[in-house]
Amino acid sequence: MEEYKNVKYQIFIFIFLFCTSLRAQNWIYPDDIERLIEQAKLMTDTNYSFGARKINSTDCSHFIQTSFDSIGISLPRSSFDQGSDNRFELIPVDFRRKGDLLFFKNTYKKGISHVALVVGKNRIINASTKKKKVVISELTSTSKLMKKFAFAKRYKYLYPKKFYKAAFYTDFTPSQDNQLKLTKVMTNH
Repeated sequence: MEEYKNVKYQIFIFIFLFCTSLRAQNWIYPDDIERLIEQAKLMTDTNYSFGARKINSTDCSHFIQTSFDSIGISLPRSSFDQGSDNRFELIPVDFRRKGDLLFFKNTYKKGISHVALVVGKNRIINASTKKKKVVISELTSTSKLMKKFAFAKRYKYLYPKKFYKAAFYTDFTPSQDNQLKLTKVMTNH
């Protein structure tokens, strides 16, 4: 009986250490994605200011950086550097889901210059230069912003999906009308 308790204790310690080591490696979980989205939505209507130079203002990359900080993930400051972050992997735009980042090119300068967070089916939240604030927008293949689409990226340290409901991972379905292809814009700036 004592050996059984010892083995049970060792299994508990192994599971505990395994789970804490996942957290230490910046693994995120489905509830982290929901918290990320909630934090981003709290910033809706925050004023836009290029470079986030004004008090109580943000720009696109600062907005993304602040949102990810809320789940313990530190990101670089610029949209270009966020797009180059190797903790994110390229994904086909048609398979985007909550928490993914969409990068856009040539919005005000050559190369990657804008980033947005996916918050729902064909919905993004971003610091809009046009509307001068953080907004939630519909995004379709015919949207003006999609004409400047460069690539989509997903944080690659998402805890394995087999432990969670499949519904979380099937939030988006590929759109029939979207003809955009994944491109390697990072090398063309």
